[in-house]
Amino acid sequence: MRRLACGAVLVAMLAVGSSADARSTRAERIAAANAFADRTIDLDRKLRAARGRGHEALAARRRTARKCIVVWRSAPARVHDDLRILYGVYLNAAVWSVDAPRFGSWIADLRGSRRIDRSPVLARAADALRSDYRFADSLYRAFPDACATITTWRGGAWRDSARPAGFAPIDRVMREGLPRDDELVDSAIRQLRRYARSGDRAAHILSFGVDVPDYRNRLTTMCDPVEELLFPDENGCASHRSPAHTTQAVKA
Repeated sequence: MRRLACGAVLVAMLAVGSSADARSTRAERIAAANAFADRTIDLDRKLRAARGRGHEALAARRRTARKCIVVWRSAPARVHDDLRILYGVYLNAAVWSVDAPRFGSWIADLRGSRRIDRSPVLARAADALRSDYRFADSLYRAFPDACATITTWRGGAWRDSARPAGFAPIDRVMREGLPRDDELVDSAIRQLRRYARSGDRAAHILSFGVDVPDYRNRLTTMCDPVEELLFPDENGCASHRSPAHTTQAVKA
């Protein structure tokens, strides 16, 4: 019942947005779309420029995690699913630590633009991206020190009562789903393709949303001891893949 109600509210919001956009001139819609697209393409440039720093941060986290390999190996099989999620979050957080300020500045710039604000579709998409950013930031702060986290859990005999508090946002996603308004972002993607001069390129970038994409981690995947232990079939040393994208893994 609640889901249906939320769906009805969203449909109403989209309908209002369409009529509001209709009241703006075509020139205003083009200007808003170009402003949004230009900022999004600039974000992509900044993320690419910072890629090396993200790779260094990721490699450093892998080195740190293997220092407590004895603790990882002591975990009973029944907590391995949790440890896989923990390790994926911990690794992705390394890249996020580099990318987050750039995402934050991009979103603030989108929401601060009066030109973009003339398009309710694009303005609401920026609000949705801000919500995504806040969720991702809270998620990636969950396990700042994987070794300390699992060592404490081992001290509690791996009991459910000793399960790390950092799993709270993940458990919430398991119950309620990801808090991303895909419809709002998809509407913005269509708007960019229709009106912006570089709409297709910006739409492709926007389709990734606010997170750490799979391909970023695959570029620096190593067969580290923790990964080999937790992902013997999926990853192992043969396929050389990094842990699945965190939010997608949680969603599945």
